[in-house]
Amino acid sequence: MNPSFIALVVALPLLAAFLLPLVPSVLRRLVGPLALLAVAALGIVLWQASLVEPLVLTLGGFRPPLGIVFYVDGVAALFVLAVALVTLLLWPWGGDTSENLDRKQSLTLVLAAACAGLAVSGDLFNVYVFYELAAVASYGLAAGSRTAAAQVATFRYVILGSLGSLLALIGITLIYFRAGTLNLAHLADLAPQTLHDPLGLAAFFLILLGLGVKAELFLVNTWAPEVYATAEARVSALLAGLV
Repeated sequence: MNPSFIALVVALPLLAAFLLPLVPSVLRRLVGPLALLAVAALGIVLWQASLVEPLVLTLGGFRPPLGIVFYVDGVAALFVLAVALVTLLLWPWGGDTSENLDRKQSLTLVLAAACAGLAVSGDLFNVYVFYELAAVASYGLAAGSRTAAAQVATFRYVILGSLGSLLALIGITLIYFRAGTLNLAHLADLAPQTLHDPLGLAAFFLILLGLGVKAELFLVNTWAPEVYATAEARVSALLAGLV
């Protein structure tokens, strides 16, 4: 199978999010679900192909550790499929003004693209970029109910998320300074040496803490109850299921 198909699991939802406000209103409600169905189908195809051997796609014309790498094995492909199916189940079909519905659908597609990108990322910098993309979409969705309580909860979410992003970025910078690469396969090989080094160990905990804020790890998930209580039920389920 051509590894270039891997990029479509990210490109299709992002393209749909961009095109959604531009297509005629008659077709507008079909753009997102069709893109997600295509991603789900790609997840199945990638899973079948990865049973033979993992798929690797290098972008940007550079090989690792400089190139951007997408890597798909069986677990990553199933995660892509799960992202598409969960997003479809929680898709915002209606119940709002046309403008608000377009915004919610576009943000939902961006969140799905970011989560699919996380599943296939082969380097730590891409993981960070897709986490940030997912965070931005999550902020917009969490504030969607437009109540005062939701705005306050989202503001706290943004503050804590931004702090987590800063910690993760510092950790990634330290990892690159220590290991000379952000490629996950290379970092796995270098893990025994890196984690025995004080700088490498500090970088690991900074990344864990930073990304853990968005992943709702215990002790750094204080934003979650308030956001879930004030956001729409569909949004709360989407954040709990994907983020």
